[in-house]
Parts: sequence; C-alpha cells; structure tokens
Amino acid sequence: MDNHLHILLRIRPDIVHAWSDQEVARRRASLLPDQRLRRLLGAAPGTAATAEELASILNCPARIAKARRDVCNLGFFHRLLKEPCARRWNHEDGVTGHFWEGRFKSPRILNQRALLLVSAYIELNEVHACKAGSIQSSFWTSARRQWQRLCAEVRHACDSESCEGVDAATVLRGATWQPVFPCKVGAINCDMPPATSQLHEAAQPEMIPLVEYLEAVDSAGRRTRTDKAGFIGPTQPRPVAMAIAKALESLRFGAPLSVRAAERLAAARMEEWIDQRAQQRFEFETLGTLSFAIRGRGSCYGDGDSLLQEAARRGSRRVQAIALLSSA
Repeated sequence: MDNHLHILLRIRPDIVHAWSDQEVARRRASLLPDQRLRRLLGAAPGTAATAEELASILNCPARIAKARRDVCNLGFFHRLLKEPCARRWNHEDGVTGHFWEGRFKSPRILNQRALLLVSAYIELNEVHACKAGSIQSSFWTSARRQWQRLCAEVRHACDSESCEGVDAATVLRGATWQPVFPCKVGAINCDMPPATSQLHEAAQPEMIPLVEYLEAVDSAGRRTRTDKAGFIGPTQPRPVAMAIAKALESLRFGAPLSVRAAERLAAARMEEWIDQRAQQRFEFETLGTLSFAIRGRGSCYGDGDSLLQEAARRGSRRVQAIALLSSA
C-alpha cells in the first residue's frame, strides 16, 4: 500500500537449531557482513564470507549464540529489510533521521484458522482500499501471484490430460496453496530435536487446494462492508473461471487434446463445485474474534486452546481480547 505493507512470514527456529555452528556463521556473515573487517582484509564487495570472518564468529561462543538467534529472528529480518530502504530514500530526499513511523507490529498466528483469516485480510488490502477491482488486478499482493500460479496449473492439467490421460480437473484440484517465496533449506541435515518439536498447528499448515483458497478469498472480497470502501464487483469474473479462459485462449494453437481438456474444464463450471466446498472450509468471520494480547508480551491470533498454549510458552497467565484488525 502507499503507506504500509504486510508480510506473512513463518520463522523456523527448529531448523536453525539443527544447523552446525559453521553453517550458522556462514549464513549470518552473508546476511550482514562485517564491513570493517572486510575492508581490512581487502575482500571484494559481494564476495562470499572469508575464513577470517567466519572465525571471528566461531571463536566466540557468545557471538555464535547471537548469530543463531539472529538468523531465525523476526526483528533481525526487519532490520535487513527496512534499513537499506530508509538509507536510499532518505538519500533521494536529501534528509536524515527516522524514515519509518514506528516499529513493526508482529502478531503471532497460532493455528490454521487464524492463518487463513490473516492471509485473506492481507490479500484483499488493495481491493478494500479501492486500489484494485479483483484478485487478478491486485498487483502488489501475493494473491495475484497465486492466481498466476493457478493459470500455469490449468495449462499443466490440460497438458497432463492430453499426454498422460489423467483427468484435468483431478490434476488441477491437486495443486495446493503454497508460500509465494518458499523457504529453501537446502541439503543440510535438519532433523528436528525432540525438545523443539512442540510447535503450533500453524507450523504444519494444512494442504489446501489452490482453487479453493482463491475462490474463498474472492468470495470474501465480494462482500460489501461498512468499514471498507472497496469490494469486488459482481461483474468481475471469478479467478478460477478467468484462469481457465486464459488457458483456453493460449492453447488455441496448441495440441488439440489440450484444447479439448481446457474446453471441458470451462464447460464443467468448476467454480460452482469449488464454491460448495470452499463455503464449508472457509467461513470468514471477524478477525477480531481471534485477536488476543498476552499481557506485556505482544499480541496473537488464535482460538482458546492455542492461546493457552502460547501464553504458557511465554510464561504468562493473563490474556486480553482485542481487535487489532477488522473482519477479513
């Protein structure tokens, strides 16, 4: 948006805990190099961390412990995200001082239900602010990227039917909602130790069909609300129907069997089947009903059971219902 942004992140301290000290030092040095040491060593900008840089971290137990905390810390991530932006834009404007109004807010998401509600709230930000008329035209949201993924999945489903004889609708329903920028752990052994295996439900997200997720967010965006100026108008096509139509148009000069598969998808009115399923899965409620503050220790979203678990984890026995955001 013009004056703020939302980022839905998943941190993985369990994975970081399993990394070797060498791996932690390498990642920490690559994220925030010691520029003074690099100048003394004559290291070229943008090159990999030197042995001396890694040794400066590895030879100090306090520094390696801090590095391990940093690489899975949300505050450290925001520092890396915000500081370069502030420096550049302050330089462009010829000013100094604070660029951002205040510190970021980071409510913790405790379960699958809260994850879906927060995600829908973010996806519909441009629509509710009258900056976009549909998911497909929400240029600055991940919803548009998810819709582009759906377009690619439609083509893949049609090609699978033409080449392998697999039903295109079945293939398409198998595509799941995934992060736009997935975490690439690599080939490191990241077996989770027993002491860190007790994670909230949101740490293991349900495999939700992509078509159902997009249709549910689209349905939520079509509801008129007294607290939001924008909504998705009735003349806007549904995201799945538009993805099928776009695939059909691009396949016109492709393999005949792929074209026929796309035509069958379009004729099946698949979006109606999705609506019935999605209504059972997604009953978007007021996000404020899942908003709580754990006294003195920050806010979170979740149901009663997950909230009690989180309060115990933080060592608090007092919680308070709040309304950080309006309904999704």
